[in-house]
Amino acid sequence: MKYTLAILLIVAACQVKAQPQLPTNDTNLVDYKLLTNFQDKKPIFRLTGEQATNKSRLLRFSVLTGYREGIKRVNYANAYKIDYDESIPGVTRLFGYNESIVELLKVEYMMTLSHVVLEVKDPSKYRYLPQYGPMETWLKKNGYCYELAQPSAFMGGDEIFQQNLAADLGLKVSVEKRMVKCLILVRTSNIDKIKSTSGPSHSGQNAGIVDGSIKNETLSTFREVMDFEGFQPPLVDETGYQGNVDMELNLNTYANLQDDRKALQRYDLDLKEGIREQEVLVIKEIK
Repeated sequence: MKYTLAILLIVAACQVKAQPQLPTNDTNLVDYKLLTNFQDKKPIFRLTGEQATNKSRLLRFSVLTGYREGIKRVNYANAYKIDYDESIPGVTRLFGYNESIVELLKVEYMMTLSHVVLEVKDPSKYRYLPQYGPMETWLKKNGYCYELAQPSAFMGGDEIFQQNLAADLGLKVSVEKRMVKCLILVRTSNIDKIKSTSGPSHSGQNAGIVDGSIKNETLSTFREVMDFEGFQPPLVDETGYQGNVDMELNLNTYANLQDDRKALQRYDLDLKEGIREQEVLVIKEIK
């Protein structure tokens, strides 16, 4: 896929101009190595003197390119892959670097990976799965860098980020309720092997999950963590179990369904395949 550069400059009282943050001996030349040597904490474009006097700062631009060697992935709170920069008065900058298309596009709705439906010709180019090999190797072929700047007074930054990126990639993004393949968590006996006898639950990013174990948390914790990892279809809890649980699953990843089931079966739990209605993020190619 060819790199795409989309720049939209909104004109206020005077014409707004933007210049790349790359050194050049001739300001009339266009540098086609944009985003090759840039500082990830500064805008791709810098404001000229004209913008410095333009207090309304009605400036908007977006830049899209493929994977850039040596640039760290933007990872905000491990789930929210878009970062913000408001160091320029009146301008908000949103950016995501060296990330998959799915991770960049789901920012507006914060859907877990398991709740993403791809209606595309080649899904392997849109999101990473373990069977594709090392993640960094996959990202070098399929990762993107995207940056959007817009006036701070404009609302809906995440939504605009998503819509602009989708348009640049020839995609449509929507949230829909659909009947989709799911994993159904069920009990296989009436024997209670999961009732919690622990003290206070763990806290943190994955509350209750420590080295593949659940301590004094509800089963929804297991569902949320499994859905967040996103290597399996959405998980639906139909155990009807109330109260907190303790489980030593000894799982470093939930990518292998056979291993998941084996770990759960020790507690008279199992995962069955079924079709259930779920709210999903649909990413569709439109050209």
